[in-house]
Amino acid sequence: MFRWHPDTTQVSESITLKLLDLSQLYQSMDACNYAIKLINARHYAFDPITLISISLKYNIKDVFRYAFNRLISKHVNEFEDTDYDMLTFPVWKTLFRIKEQLDLHRCIMACEPPPLVHSECCQNNKRCLEDWHQVWWNGMGHCLLDGHNPQPYNSAVSQFESLSYGSMDPECWRAMVALVREGKAFQHKDDLIDCTARGLAEFLISEPVLDDETTLRANNPKNYHTSRL
Repeated sequence: MFRWHPDTTQVSESITLKLLDLSQLYQSMDACNYAIKLINARHYAFDPITLISISLKYNIKDVFRYAFNRLISKHVNEFEDTDYDMLTFPVWKTLFRIKEQLDLHRCIMACEPPPLVHSECCQNNKRCLEDWHQVWWNGMGHCLLDGHNPQPYNSAVSQFESLSYGSMDPECWRAMVALVREGKAFQHKDDLIDCTARGLAEFLISEPVLDDETTLRANNPKNYHTSRL
């Protein structure tokens, strides 16, 4: 039998928010879950500040974590005055602190290349090491700290791989490029953002128990027990 299903991608943001309001008004878990499903289906279309505002108002931890991750990538100068009124002080304080930590980490990584491990066939360790430091600074350092257009790590690595490696031993160069490509040094960024977002969500959000059966039992215990027989 054919069943018609509405296209959730066509549901507007305002309708979704009204559905969340109704779920809170009538304490309906089903309505709340469906609204969250709609948001998750189109989360890319929401501004992250709007998403965080929604998650704080309606106590949705998963939406908060996703939105906070997106908010980190925005430049401070991109925020409008009205944005600061939409989020709470703990969110802004945490955001600016973590952005400063990430900027510091970026500077450290740009200036301190991974320790070079020479291959057995390297003929001149001293010269190889000197050129490794020079190539790193001219490559990764320039890409990561470019004042006009700082590159994310993956883009910086792609440009770094195409550089001339001077007098470095080819085997040393290939080994270090493989190490840099793994991205372990910048995994710190993702781990820090994810851990911070989770901790902040736990601190700020207490997800309500919108149990439809609980609501029925509270409102009309006699009918509830009858329906369970």
